[in-house]
Amino acid sequence: EDWELRQRQRRERLERTAQTVQRMRQKQRSSEAWQQRRRLLQRLSLGAALVLGVGLLAYKSLSSSQPPS
Repeated sequence: EDWELRQRQRRERLERTAQTVQRMRQKQRSSEAWQQRRRLLQRLSLGAALVLGVGLLAYKSLSSSQPPS
């Protein structure tokens, strides 16, 4: 009986450990995916800001260099 009890406890402990490891792996994958999306969004927003800034500067430069009609 003691042997069966120890075996059952060991199986339960192994199952709990496996579940914990699975949750940790899932959390890690989720975290890595979010980091990738965040980097992509940062690059896109930086590019959009640069395009808007350069466009605004070009517009101001062109509009100020034209003679009044």
